[in-house]
Amino acid sequence: MGLEADVAISRGSMDVRAAITADDGTTVALLGPNGAGKTTVVEALAGIASSTGPIELDGVRIEAFPPERRGIGVCFQDDLLFPHLTVLDNIAFGPRAVGTDKRAAHTTAAGWLRRLAPGVDPAAKPRSLSGGERRRVSLARALATAPRLLLLDEPLAGVDVSSRGQIRAMLREVRAGFDGVVILVAHDPIDALTMADRVVIMERGQRVQEGTPDEIRRAPRSQYAADLVGVNIFAGTVERLDDGAAVLRMTTGAITIAPGRDVIPGTPAVATLRPSDVSIHLERPEGSARNVLRGTVEEVAADDERARIRLRTQPPLTAEITAGSVTRLGLSPGTEVWASFKAVEVSVHPESAAALGTAPGTLGG
Repeated sequence: MGLEADVAISRGSMDVRAAITADDGTTVALLGPNGAGKTTVVEALAGIASSTGPIELDGVRIEAFPPERRGIGVCFQDDLLFPHLTVLDNIAFGPRAVGTDKRAAHTTAAGWLRRLAPGVDPAAKPRSLSGGERRRVSLARALATAPRLLLLDEPLAGVDVSSRGQIRAMLREVRAGFDGVVILVAHDPIDALTMADRVVIMERGQRVQEGTPDEIRRAPRSQYAADLVGVNIFAGTVERLDDGAAVLRMTTGAITIAPGRDVIPGTPAVATLRPSDVSIHLERPEGSARNVLRGTVEEVAADDERARIRLRTQPPLTAEITAGSVTRLGLSPGTEVWASFKAVEVSVHPESAAALGTAPGTLGG
């Protein structure tokens, strides 16, 4: 059936309120800056914190239930593995907590360990594991109770860069085979854009926007939202060029734009650029593109067909290309590349500079 929750909880001076509705088989990402209330929502759903609003899972009100009776699995960003227990006993803890006998719990735990962390010794203690291994064990523990709601609180936090791609692939595989609801708390938009069906953006404890990644990318309602979902958004001062084009000058670089009549030289403006309009090359490109920037690949996040590439250029950019192009170009973190895009592909919004409250500088990426 799914989840229907109206989380309402007070934390200090901040009131956290977030309505979340999701059908079975849906992944919802909670995104927002530090302190936005994302983890508080997870704690309320998990029963660690008390919500005064209703929480209904599969048609049953669970807000008054203790954590072990909610049908929820939780993978916290700091793992919270029991240091005195072995890996196998950590995973078996959930089934044991809901009344499963020790032998059956260990059988279930061993199955999840083989699936998610086949190289980890069942008898090892958490302190001997790497960050990626700990995350795999934590996820196995969350799934061992056969939950109907899976809560993932920044599952890539503390995982080294070299392991993030593997963990993302594992999470996508788990998500594809999970028939309940997944709530994914993410600080990095790459996680949401590659794993979530819907995105809820929170700021200052409140839900400020909700929709599919594409819906939010097309019409972000705040500067944070635009930055988060990967739209390249820039704020700077317009400088006229002799040939009718113009430059948007920022503290971190400059881009050539094709201004409309309402763009006045010497005034601030905001410009946006779709990641799909950025091309990536291994050699300096020839052609009509007015913007050609040199830099390095910072991160590659790919699904079956598309890949989002973060580029360390001036200004920083996010590009979206086919997964096949990533392979053909041999792109990986540290690869030196050229990025290009046409001036006419940059949308200029002079009226947005004041509305967004931005200072000249790069906001997107």
